[in-house]
Amino acid sequence: MKNVKLKKVITSLLLVVSVLALNPIRSSAEWKQDSNGWQNTEGNSKSVGWKSIDGKRYYFDNNGYMKTGWIQYNSKWYYLDLHGIMQTGWIQVGGEWYYFNIDGDMKSREWLYSNGNWYYLNHTGDMRHGWLYVERDNKYYYFNEDGTMRTTSITLDGDTYNFNEDGSANLK
Repeated sequence: MKNVKLKKVITSLLLVVSVLALNPIRSSAEWKQDSNGWQNTEGNSKSVGWKSIDGKRYYFDNNGYMKTGWIQYNSKWYYLDLHGIMQTGWIQVGGEWYYFNIDGDMKSREWLYSNGNWYYLNHTGDMRHGWLYVERDNKYYYFNEDGTMRTTSITLDGDTYNFNEDGSANLK
């Protein structure tokens, strides 16, 4: 008799737990806008710092307001679009192209191989155009208007330049 009652209690508890698991508790997180901008709140708490919302990354200042545009965080630069979403990959800002890795930080002062082409990103992070001298290698490289490294001959101002396999100019 006790076993039958115990089985009924356990079955009832399992049924209640199953129903609760199928009906998840709704989050109270919501977006709010005021004259200072947008905030993401959950109850009485405001989002501060980096936050993932619906698979997108946002940054909120110390007052809980969503940031847009350029931000510097831990000595790295990030770009957040007009909706506050952190950008990755190639992004054009103010007429210049920049590359942001998967973590969103801007790449600078480095070579980048992307879509079958080599690019160079200047110290300000923008894509290089024209000539680049790499002092440590004592080599010159040329980057087309679209930022791709030149690997075939080109005539500039009446002078023809040829390039080696590594993209460096053959200036001999």
